[in-house]
Amino acid sequence: MEDSEEMDTGDSEQNIPVMGKAMEMMKRMGYKEGCGLGKLEQGMLNPIDCPRQISKRGLGMPRHIVEKWTSFDEGIELDEEIQWLINNESSDFNLKERGNWLQKDLPKTTIINETKFSEPELLINLLNAKKDVFQTFNNLELCKARSRANPFETLKAAFFMNRAALKMANIDAATDFMFSGVDKNPHHMSNGPHYFADVCAGPGGFSEYILWRKNWCFKGFGFTLKGEHDFKLFNSTCCSVSTFRSYYGKANDGNVCNPENIKDFALNVMHDTENKGVHFMMADGGFSVEGNEELQEVLSKQIYACQCLVALEIVRPHGHFVTKLFDTFTEFSVGLIFLMYQCFEKIAIFKPSTSRPANSERYLICSNLKESSIVRDVRNYLRLIVHEMWTLSESKVSNVDLVSLVPFEVIAKYEHFKTYIIDRNNKLGKKQVANLIKLAEFCKNQNLFDERQDDLRTVCLKKWNLPDKIRSPKELITKEDLLIITLIKTEFLHVKSEDISNDEQLAKLCANKSDWTYCPLYSARSSRKCGIFVATADRKIVKLHNHVWLKIKNLKLIKGTILFGEVVMEKCLDKGTAREEVKSLHVIDAIRLGDTIIVDLPFKERLQMITAFCKAMNFETCPTNVRLRPKVFDCLGNISNNPLIHFNEEDQKYQSVLPTVGIGNLEEKYNVHSMLFLKTDDRQQFHTTYVLRARLFIDSLELEDDEISVKYETLIHGL
Repeated sequence: MEDSEEMDTGDSEQNIPVMGKAMEMMKRMGYKEGCGLGKLEQGMLNPIDCPRQISKRGLGMPRHIVEKWTSFDEGIELDEEIQWLINNESSDFNLKERGNWLQKDLPKTTIINETKFSEPELLINLLNAKKDVFQTFNNLELCKARSRANPFETLKAAFFMNRAALKMANIDAATDFMFSGVDKNPHHMSNGPHYFADVCAGPGGFSEYILWRKNWCFKGFGFTLKGEHDFKLFNSTCCSVSTFRSYYGKANDGNVCNPENIKDFALNVMHDTENKGVHFMMADGGFSVEGNEELQEVLSKQIYACQCLVALEIVRPHGHFVTKLFDTFTEFSVGLIFLMYQCFEKIAIFKPSTSRPANSERYLICSNLKESSIVRDVRNYLRLIVHEMWTLSESKVSNVDLVSLVPFEVIAKYEHFKTYIIDRNNKLGKKQVANLIKLAEFCKNQNLFDERQDDLRTVCLKKWNLPDKIRSPKELITKEDLLIITLIKTEFLHVKSEDISNDEQLAKLCANKSDWTYCPLYSARSSRKCGIFVATADRKIVKLHNHVWLKIKNLKLIKGTILFGEVVMEKCLDKGTAREEVKSLHVIDAIRLGDTIIVDLPFKERLQMITAFCKAMNFETCPTNVRLRPKVFDCLGNISNNPLIHFNEEDQKYQSVLPTVGIGNLEEKYNVHSMLFLKTDDRQQFHTTYVLRARLFIDSLELEDDEISVKYETLIHGL
């Protein structure tokens, strides 16, 4: 801190006392110039002196002043080219013959001797540089110096919640958008949604980036600690989080080190992805190691292993994985990377520009999970490792630790892998040493400033395909504005469906059965559940019913959504005998899904997008929300041969059986009171399909004939 200037208390023309209202009031209360405040005039007279020593350096240490900073070998690479390690090794790797690979020993108190995977001199220089910086300067000095020294610091969080989102954007762009562009991967081409997991990543910057980039097309599963470090995606102002759900495992604490939590999380993820797994997983686990920076790698290894196990539990074949690491010098860390290398087609160790250059952070990127028995064997081995580490941590044993997963002799046989690890450690280590030296110089001289910051911000955002804007509040919109923006004219939404009461009407309406589609409805004549639903925010939903807008509770839709659907009470039969009712919203058709306007698409394309939207929105492990599912349709020509509606003799009700989506459910169905007919040939956009709709109320037939089933079957047979 610079010395403060002495205050001049003289009566020169330049220093005439200012007599404001406050001073006049003080004088009326007895204040005398030259005397202290207080009843006994005991208050201090001189200004409070600012402390001049805030660092960890001794008072006798002379200040080191650098008049002009000259650039160090920081290794800035604007064109970040990832150095992939492709797995071209022979397939002779066999974990079944591993024997006693898992080695225990005393916990490490230093890594000074861990030189098998780096230049010995480099490791010494790195540890000394860390010590010089972190034992000399305090947090305040380091924070101020970092803001001036890091050439990428002005990137900050851009318009996201925190810097983590920008890290993922950086990694994504460096891998040619391998993660956010997974829907373009030939192995994963589908109507969606595409799935991802975010582990040990609260408050959720990684997920925020993906959801901003892909909207509802991607569905996310979060797994992180409850409490202070939980996901806080509800604070995001740039994306909807309706397609994201956080989980906390069997212990309900989100501890990824607990094997039971991992097992429970994997069970839920596999269920919601139809037992296929996620397309990619991101992990960003870490914790403060202040005072133990030298041992950051050793202290973090349990999180390393657990995150890798979660990936092998839930990532589907040809899927991807990225996880944070801190240094990779020890045999434990390299052994873990070696195991992941055996499971994927290629891996990379990468330090993005958004990762502060003086820290030990880097990321392990794994591309294209193999379809191989090796993956199963490594997964089983990691389960053993994670269980062993959990047992040791729970037993509070302080003199035993896992120090090696794969013997050095085994790793050394894979020369290509070993050379890659040494090369990455040396290159990243030298950059870190240079930037630690730079950080120290910036701590010593507060006048130093890296003038490249503004230019690098502009260049990087452009390379990562991000807009150069700051975080701003969410834009508010009314239902009226939303409807007008999307439709221009909205009068047709008030058109009622045509009601059918006899077979002549039905035959006339549906002369060409190939142009018509039908679906069962829960709505009865006396209680119509159908309507237009509009979301002005994720949890602010209104429904148009008889020209009146009604608020809907416990329903979550992405802001901007406009759809045609009905609320249905479904009957669910679980593995036992209990039958419960679940409230669901069956989506019949849609105008707009989030920001995606589909009003002009053919019905078949609209239905495909609606199906993906419902899958993305629906989380079966969240029972408080209204379930979302697409209405089941069939061609009218199939109604007599393969009807969607069946008469239940036991309940004496017409019912429709649904595809089972609830975890553990054996059957899901609902009572049918009416049928909806839609004209859905390729020429029909939403407007005409909606206006030409017709309904047949089965319950009205009961008024004319006690044998409702006979009446209905006769009517359908006539088609």
